[in-house]
Amino acid sequence: MRRFPIVALLLAVALTAGALAGCQTDPITGGRQFNMYSIDDDIRFGQDAMKEFLDFSRREGWLPANPAMQEKCEDILYQIARVSHLPDLPWRIYYTENPTPNAFCLPGGQIMIFAGIWKMIEDDKELAAVIAHEVTHATARHGTERLTTVMAMQALMLAANIAAAASGKPGAARSVEAMNQMIYVLVPAYSRIQEFEADHWGMLYMAKAGFDPHAVIHIWERAAQTDTIPFDIYATHPGHAERAASLNALLPEAMDCYKRALAGEDFAAMAGPAWDKKGETRRDVDYSMTVPGRVPESVFQSFTFEPGKVDVSNCHIDHDSGRVTVVVANTTERDIEDFTLDITFYDDDRHIVTTVLHRQKRDLDKGKRVHLTFRMPEGTRNVKFRIVKIKWD
Repeated sequence: MRRFPIVALLLAVALTAGALAGCQTDPITGGRQFNMYSIDDDIRFGQDAMKEFLDFSRREGWLPANPAMQEKCEDILYQIARVSHLPDLPWRIYYTENPTPNAFCLPGGQIMIFAGIWKMIEDDKELAAVIAHEVTHATARHGTERLTTVMAMQALMLAANIAAAASGKPGAARSVEAMNQMIYVLVPAYSRIQEFEADHWGMLYMAKAGFDPHAVIHIWERAAQTDTIPFDIYATHPGHAERAASLNALLPEAMDCYKRALAGEDFAAMAGPAWDKKGETRRDVDYSMTVPGRVPESVFQSFTFEPGKVDVSNCHIDHDSGRVTVVVANTTERDIEDFTLDITFYDDDRHIVTTVLHRQKRDLDKGKRVHLTFRMPEGTRNVKFRIVKIKWD
């Protein structure tokens, strides 16, 4: 039997996966969108899934919920949805007594708010920030966009494994396994990008609806104070301090919209999908990169390390060579097998330049220390280190 070269087979696989996931017009930018589903599909998927969530919530005793809160959520949703890019979606919002601090949006404009969200927010303006974030997920069509990506990747993995088996060449299986692992890393990154998009456009939506956009920044600033979840390039959501900094950078644009809304400008007159525009795809704007923004003093202080644990306060910056060295000292009474550092670089004005996560796989016995050296990004003048994860012996 003739064996086709593995490269040619994988190329055919890639083309097949690309054909599976068609492109549609982005409602927000008017550019291309990697989505094989229609708006009608979004609506159908969302309504069917929400029925299941509502039935489950009733069985758990979370419905019926506080009618005043339900009415408040509906009023805020109406104000925000009417200034969005898809104001004519059959928008619905449900408030449940679920104690989990969360909210979610299904395709087609189906939103659920849990009562536990009040563990994270303090007032109606911050509730509007949460709802605006969820409205953006629907208008950007993140749900079916994500589903399209997953399906295309699964098709690619399946066909690649078939191609590897057909090639019969040594090492082909290992190459495909490496590609599979790469896919598992890349697919979650789309979710990070989508979260940044929802932060960005949600802030603009709430401002155009007449809600102070400072509210969304306050949510993430408070979260950063007690943040135990590190920034992670492979995480499905951005870090709290990172989100606060990025939103601060977008604040001038949002405040302009907010002031115009307070002055009586009705942004609903300009709302609607950008079908007729020839814009760029949202992927052409790298939302996964940290947007430079001023970090509030309270957030900046949260990066300092607590004394009495593993100490990372001793670091040296060599601006001539562009290197920074940190001494990690194990001041605990236990041995460490490996640890992970959250490294945040700042410029002179305390703007975030970039944030990276570094895992150090080495033993660090109690009372011992280790020197680690990193290359500094361009424009860096200061750096803060934080231990975010420890694996004990």
